[in-house]
Amino acid sequence: MKKSKCNLCNEEEFKILTSKARFNKEVHNYICSTCGYIQVLPRNSQKQHIELYEEGGFSVIGRNSNTLTDAKIKQTEFLGYLHFLQLEKYIARELYQSKKRCLDVGCGSGAFLRYMKAAGWEVEGLEPDKQFSKKGKEIYDLNIENQFIEDFKSRKKFDLISSFHVIEHVEDPNLFLTSIYDLLSDDGYLYIECPSIDYMYGKDINFFFWDVHINTFSNQTLISFLIKNGFEIINTEELNSFVNILAKKKSKSKNKNNFNEYFDQPKRIFKLIKKRKKKLQNKKNEKKISWFKQSVKWKLRQLKKALIYSKNPDINKNKLNLLHFGFHHSKNTGDIALFECVRKQFNKEIGNINYELINLHHVIDETLLKKINESDGIIIGGGGLFLKDTNPNNISGWQWPCSIAMMDRIKVPIIIYAIGYNRFRDQDDFEPVFYENVKHLFKKASFIGMRNRGSIDSMKNYIKEKSILDKIDYQPCSTTLINDLYQLENNRRNKQIIAINISFDRHLLRFGTADEANVKLNRVCKAIKEINKIPNVECVMISHVSGDEQFDIWLKANKINIRHISLVGMSMENIIKNYRLFSLVIGMRGHAQMIPFGMNIPIISLISHNKMKYFLDDNNIKDRGIDISDIELEKKLFIATNKELQQGSDFTRNHDEIRKITIRNFDKIKHSLNVKKNK
Repeated sequence: MKKSKCNLCNEEEFKILTSKARFNKEVHNYICSTCGYIQVLPRNSQKQHIELYEEGGFSVIGRNSNTLTDAKIKQTEFLGYLHFLQLEKYIARELYQSKKRCLDVGCGSGAFLRYMKAAGWEVEGLEPDKQFSKKGKEIYDLNIENQFIEDFKSRKKFDLISSFHVIEHVEDPNLFLTSIYDLLSDDGYLYIECPSIDYMYGKDINFFFWDVHINTFSNQTLISFLIKNGFEIINTEELNSFVNILAKKKSKSKNKNNFNEYFDQPKRIFKLIKKRKKKLQNKKNEKKISWFKQSVKWKLRQLKKALIYSKNPDINKNKLNLLHFGFHHSKNTGDIALFECVRKQFNKEIGNINYELINLHHVIDETLLKKINESDGIIIGGGGLFLKDTNPNNISGWQWPCSIAMMDRIKVPIIIYAIGYNRFRDQDDFEPVFYENVKHLFKKASFIGMRNRGSIDSMKNYIKEKSILDKIDYQPCSTTLINDLYQLENNRRNKQIIAINISFDRHLLRFGTADEANVKLNRVCKAIKEINKIPNVECVMISHVSGDEQFDIWLKANKINIRHISLVGMSMENIIKNYRLFSLVIGMRGHAQMIPFGMNIPIISLISHNKMKYFLDDNNIKDRGIDISDIELEKKLFIATNKELQQGSDFTRNHDEIRKITIRNFDKIKHSLNVKKNK
């Protein structure tokens, strides 16, 4: 090997640290005997480096695709939001100041910049891979230059330069950091994250080392590089097994370059690897022991059940055994409420039911088919199950992956209860397999109840046979009868608390591009600002799903600070308890409207999906709906809120009508399950 110098301390003495890397590749990582910095030797040529990062090689290896898929958008946005929240911890006072500039180096799709833009910053990105960044430019309305920072020239100075998981790939960390230093304004921040040997991750040591990571840092060696190149460390923290650092540019006159004080000890790093290997081996052993214990516990539970049934042979006599297909372990507030309410409704109208809860996305195979046919029937629903991208599959084309062949072998009644057509506006249509599958299901089902009439009308695009369409009944979601199911009394509070829920899943379908979203969300914020001025009123933000809390960025950018109440993962008891605090709920999510409606709490719907319009139409309250794209949203939302606070709504008549419809439908369900009518 050609003699090399250490990029950090300039010494030439190295020891081999490891010769194996991810995917069992032969990769030689050497550690500097003086400072503890680790680098792959020999390095790639300049041509290989360009091919890897400019021509899509790394995107295929590290990002699984050189194009930006929907799944990748979701993943990068989760990470972008995580980085934004971490930055907020570091510089909360400075974060929501407009006219500041941010540059993200190696920005990928630009997800982090989306949040910085929402906070009021002027943003730019650098990403060498043209193909990968192309869609990011479109959906986030970003200026992304397809080049390396070492080649980037700009007259602008940036107040913040961020770089996540880039420095471990660069040929020369010094040149990389110097380029950033030169682009920063005086006292500008560098926000950087990369793997650290102090936080080794992966199933084994080889997984942590990767041929594309030609630099491996410890916390100390990364800090040394930053100090060497003119930065002062503000904060160092572990974030998701990576080292996350905020540093500040120091003026050259104050820069003493005492970076050698932070050199690491190679001996410590060798010990760290040895300790990690031992820990991983112990984890493997613990996993085997845990599996054995779980197996024994399961067998004991089965024996206990068998003993109970042998002593009480009539324990299940006259009880229906139903399989309920749904999302039973979801943390989504709407899922928790609707599936529990469905079973509560069945118990109220039929009683004597034993339920086995089955994950809706479980493919119907031979084992599950046997279980189905040993039951008295299956319930599918409720929920907006006609959606192609929540559980993409070629078996059915929608969320329940049951093939026509398997469906034909089901011998027990199929009850489709209060499900909905949830395709978004402008969303790609279902695949051809959906047409045949849903037609076959509706033909075979004993009862078909859809939760709004708009969904029933939508099915006419897929099912043409009138005889099948005539089988469909209008059956609202059981959450619209919460007061009845849980025997609640109307609750009125002295202080008027207004809950606001904004949905952020599938934001491109709800709001459009980043710039379009900012316009719409800022209108909502301006309305909230005015509503908050109404005497004796407090606005709070509520979240049903992890991610809904992102709305807080737009609130803070508009100088609005309100309480956040997270309902994510709460029990039904606590969901009800929290909703009883509210005098009015302004919501985008279906169940952020159906739950309060069912509790006789006034609602105003911000419509980004036709299902909300269908729900309001069915209940003759369409005046409570405001489209999220309405240019007069700010004015209309304030007027509607003021009116609601003064007059208040009473949905008792709606509940009476829904109750009649439900009782009528349960006569059909009882008949299909061969249940005798209650006397």
